[in-house]
Amino acid sequence: QALELSGKPKRWLLKDPSHIGHLPEILKTYPNAKFIHIHRDPSESVGSFCSLTKNVRSAFTRKIDTHVIGQTVIDFWNHNLEKGMSDRKSLSDNQIVDIQYDEFINNPIEVIKHTYSQLNFDMNIATENNIQNYLIKDKEITKLKHKYSLEEYGLSKQIIKSQFRDYMLNYDF
Repeated sequence: QALELSGKPKRWLLKDPSHIGHLPEILKTYPNAKFIHIHRDPSESVGSFCSLTKNVRSAFTRKIDTHVIGQTVIDFWNHNLEKGMSDRKSLSDNQIVDIQYDEFINNPIEVIKHTYSQLNFDMNIATENNIQNYLIKDKEITKLKHKYSLEEYGLSKQIIKSQFRDYMLNYDF
């Protein structure tokens, strides 16, 4: 409600990967919600989530156990993905779109066009041009590399592949 004080947008776009574990709760409040599930190899994304968790916690405490963070992140995402994979079975094809992260990074315009089509959204030339202009400007921005290692969190690619085996088999990682 606070975000809508200055005007309600045509549609909200919320970017939070943990939404996948809360589909029924979101649909209870927003029955017309649609979802985009971006699939990324957990051996690449788990380390990033660990690093984010560590950075947030460091604002509140000096005592951080990175191995506890690693296990907490694994447990959280295992639960969210399992729940989300089960809950999404009740969604129709025009309520959820699956996107492979690497495909999105390599061919964003085509993936976005496909997503719009699958969700029954109109993709006009103005929207496509806005996306293209954003992508051009985004390439010009110098970004810091997000540095972290799985080992810092007591993890390895083998541990992650074992923990997320079923998910990875379903999405060809």
